[in-house]
Amino acid sequence: MIASAMLILLALLSHSHSDETVADIGFGDFLRLFAGDPEIQARADTTANWLGLFGAIIANFFINITFGYFAIVFPVLLMLWGWSILRRRDLKALAYYTNYGLVLVFLLSTFLGLVRLVSWMPELSVSWSGNIGDFVAGLISRLIGTTGGIIVILTTTVVLAVVVVDYDIQATLDRFRRMLSYLLDLLSGKAGALSGKAGSLHSAFRAEREAALAASGNEQLSIDDAASTEEDEEQPKRRPRRTLRRKDLDIPPPPPTEVSISRQREEERTPLRTPAQDADDEVTPRSNGTISRDAIEGLSGIFGMGKKEEKAAKKMEKDSAPKSSAKPRGDADRPVDSSNVQADTATGAETQSAGSVNNADTAAGEESPPAPSLSEVVANEHERKAVQAAVARKVSVAADGGDIDSMNKQLAETSLRYHFPSPDLLDRQERVETVSDEELRVKADQVKEKLGVFGIGIKSISVTPGPVVTLFELVPDSSVKISKIVSLADDLALALAAKGIRIIAPIPGKSAVGIEIPNNKPEFVNFRSVVSAKEFTKSDGHLTLGLGKSITGDVMCDDLAKMPHLLIAGATGSGKSVGINVMINSLLFRMKPQQVKFVMIDPKKIELAQYRGLNRHFLATCPDIDEEIITDSANAVIVLKSLELEMDMRYTKLAKAGVRHVDDYNEKVRSGKVHDSETLKHYQLPYIVVIIDELADLMITAAREVEEPIARLAQLARAVGIHLVLATQRPSVDVITGVIKANFPARVAYQVASRIDSRTVLDGPGADQLLGNGDMLYLPSGQPKPMRIQNAYLSTDEVERVVEFISDQRGYQRPYSLPSVRAQQKGKSREEEIGTDDLMFEAARLVVRHQQGSVSLLQRRLKIGYSRAARIVDQLEMAGIVGPYDGSKARMVMVEDEEQLEDILQTL
Repeated sequence: MIASAMLILLALLSHSHSDETVADIGFGDFLRLFAGDPEIQARADTTANWLGLFGAIIANFFINITFGYFAIVFPVLLMLWGWSILRRRDLKALAYYTNYGLVLVFLLSTFLGLVRLVSWMPELSVSWSGNIGDFVAGLISRLIGTTGGIIVILTTTVVLAVVVVDYDIQATLDRFRRMLSYLLDLLSGKAGALSGKAGSLHSAFRAEREAALAASGNEQLSIDDAASTEEDEEQPKRRPRRTLRRKDLDIPPPPPTEVSISRQREEERTPLRTPAQDADDEVTPRSNGTISRDAIEGLSGIFGMGKKEEKAAKKMEKDSAPKSSAKPRGDADRPVDSSNVQADTATGAETQSAGSVNNADTAAGEESPPAPSLSEVVANEHERKAVQAAVARKVSVAADGGDIDSMNKQLAETSLRYHFPSPDLLDRQERVETVSDEELRVKADQVKEKLGVFGIGIKSISVTPGPVVTLFELVPDSSVKISKIVSLADDLALALAAKGIRIIAPIPGKSAVGIEIPNNKPEFVNFRSVVSAKEFTKSDGHLTLGLGKSITGDVMCDDLAKMPHLLIAGATGSGKSVGINVMINSLLFRMKPQQVKFVMIDPKKIELAQYRGLNRHFLATCPDIDEEIITDSANAVIVLKSLELEMDMRYTKLAKAGVRHVDDYNEKVRSGKVHDSETLKHYQLPYIVVIIDELADLMITAAREVEEPIARLAQLARAVGIHLVLATQRPSVDVITGVIKANFPARVAYQVASRIDSRTVLDGPGADQLLGNGDMLYLPSGQPKPMRIQNAYLSTDEVERVVEFISDQRGYQRPYSLPSVRAQQKGKSREEEIGTDDLMFEAARLVVRHQQGSVSLLQRRLKIGYSRAARIVDQLEMAGIVGPYDGSKARMVMVEDEEQLEDILQTL
C-alpha cells in the first residue's frame, strides 16, 4: 500500500496537460504496448510523466475524473493506512479522520466547480474540480443557484473544519493566530529548526499556562513550580525522585504546532493538574494523563524523530503503561498510577544534560547546502523529457518525410474537447464618447459656408456620426464639378480646424459627395464589443475576421477564406501590430484547433512571441527548424518552401478525391467516400493561416527566396485552404512588388507617411490622411474604393489571458507538422541527380565553417577548377546544405554549425 501510494503520488505530481491526449486510451489499448504497437509506443515516448504512459493514465484518472488536484489526498491516505497496518496501530482514529478528509475534499472540489460557473471570473480548468465536482456543482446550481451553492458549501466546510479540530470556533481562531505567529517567526529566523529547541515560544506557552492557573486561583502553585524548575536546572543532582517524564529523555521539545497548541483547549475541559504533569504536557498532549502509542507515532510523523528518539519514546510508552492496575493492558487511554513508575534522579539529569549538549552541537554545526525544491525537480524533469521528445520527433520526421502525413492523420482523428474563449476574458468598454447634435450642426454649417465662399451650392447635407470620424454626405447643385470640391480639401480642413479630412467623390452607389471629418472626442472601440456583436457571432464565414467599426458604428467583419489573402501596410505606431492581434484572436474566438492552424513569421521577435503557448493547439511547425514562432530569415525561407510542399500534397489529395476545394474534400472525408492508399493518407485538412508581421525585413535579407514562394502560394493556395496575411511598415515598391500586389486584392492601409505610399498600397490616395491609432482604410476584394474602419483595440494583457486560457486546456500530443524540405531533397536519387565527389564532404565542412557558399571559395581552398567546384556546390544544394542560386551573390548556408552538418552527412 505504501509503495502504491508513492507511485500514485509521483504520477500526480508530474501531471501535465500535454499528457491528457496521450492518456486518453483504454486498458486494452494500453496492453497493445507489449505487442509492439507503434502508435502506443509513440504515445509512451512522448509522455512527460515520471511514470511514463501508466503514470499519465493514473494522473488523468485521479485529477480529471475524480476530485481534480485535491485527489492528492488518495495517495496520502493510502500511505497512512499502509503505515498504520504495518506498525499494527489502532485504526479507529485513522478511519475517523479518513472519513472527514474525504468529505472535506468533496466539498472543496464542489466549491471550485461552482466557482467555474461564475461568469465574471476567469474560467478555471476542469483539473481544479474534476468531473465529480463539476457534476455536483451543476446539480446544486440548478437547485439553489450558483451564489446559494457557494454560500452553502463554504458554510458546510467551515462547520466541518471546526467540528473536526476544536468544537469551538474561538479556539480554532486562536490556533490559527498562534500558528501564523510561529510561521512568521520561522521565516524571519527567530524560530529554531523543527527538530530543535522550542526557544522563546516554549516559554511563551508556559507563561500562558501560568496565567490560566492564576485565573483559577492557583497562581502561587504556578510560581512555585517555576521556581522549583529553575532550581532543578541549576542543581539537577539534588532533585527529588519524580515520575519519569519525556523531558528526561534525549528528545528535544518540539516546536509549538497544532499538537501542543491544542493543549489549551484540553486544559479547559480537564481538572486542575500538578506542576509536574503540566511540565510533562508541554511535550505532548495525553488523554487523562497517559502517553498513548498513537500520540507518540503522531509526534514521530510530524516532527521527524530519529532512531534514538523513537527508542526513547518507546521506552517512555513502556514505563508509562499501567503495571499494578487491574484494568486491561491494551486500554491506553486509562489513567496511570504515577507512584508505580519511578526513575533515578541522577540518570534523568545526565540524560537531560546529554540531550542539551547534542542539541547545542547540532545548532552550532555547519549548515548543509539546501536541497532543490520539489517544484524545481518537477520543472527540470519535465523540461528534460520535453526536450528529449522534441529531439526524437525531429530526428524521426527528418529521417522519413512520409511519417508526417501519418502523424497528421493521427492528430486529425484525435478527439479533443475544446472550450472557446469567452468575451469575459477581455476588458470591458471603459467609456463611450458620442458626438453631440450641436457639434454636428456647427460643422455642417461650417462646411456649407466654406463651400459657398467658393461658389459651390449645396442642396442638402446628411450626417452619419461614427466612432472616430463623421461622414457628411453633400448633394451639390447639378452645375458643380466634382473635381472642384476635391481640390478644396485643405481649405475645408483649415476652416474646421481638423487634423485632416478625406473626400469621397462620389460615394459608390450614391449621387453624393462624402466628406469625412474627425470628431473632437473619438470613441474607444474595444475588441470585446466586436466579438460580442451579432455580426461576428452569427457570421457564416469560414475564417471570420473582426476588423472594427465603420463610420456608421456597425461592426465590420469579413471572411479571409474569400479574400483570399490580405496585405497590410502602415507606418510605425499606426496600429498595424494591434490589427494583426485582432485578426488572430478573431479566429481563436471562432475556430477550433481541428479547423485552423497558424504559421507565424516574426522577424522582430517580439510581436508574436506571446502565441508560443498555442503550440499544442493552433500552431503548425516545420520539422527542419527548431522555432515555433519563426524569427530567423533563413528559417522563414525553409518554412515557406515547406508550405509549398504542403500545398502540392493537398492538391494531390484533392485530385485523387475528385474535388476542387478543401471544404468539398473534408466533406468527402467525413462521409467516408475516400480511402487511404500506400502513398496518401486522407483526413480532414485544417485551414492554414500564414502571418508575416514584417515583410520588409525578409525582402531585405532574402528577397528572391521569399518572393517566389509567397507569389506561388498566393496564386495557388486558396483552393487548398492556405491563406496569407502579409504586413509591412515600409510600403515601397521594392517590398510590395508587382507580383505580390497582383495576388493580394484585399488590402488594409493604416496611416502612411506620404501619398506615394498610399498609392503603393491602395492604388490611390487617402491613407496619408488617416489619424493613426487604428484608423484604417480597408479595400475588399472586388470593390473599387476602400471603406474607412476604426480598428478594435486589443491589449497585450488581453492576448495573454486568451492564450493562457487556451494553453491550459488539453491539447494535442504534438503540433501539426508541415512536410520536411530536407527529407524531400534526400528522397531524390543522389546517384542520378547529385552524383558523388570525393571532395564533397570536405567542401561541406569548409562552407559551413566560413558560412559562405561560393564557388570561388572552393576553388581557392581545395585547389580545383571552376567546373568541379560548381558541381560540388550543386551537390551541396541538393543535400540541403546551401541555398539556391542567387545570381552573383554567394549562396545562403542552411546549416548553422558543424555538429548539425555531421548529422546530415551521416545520412548521405
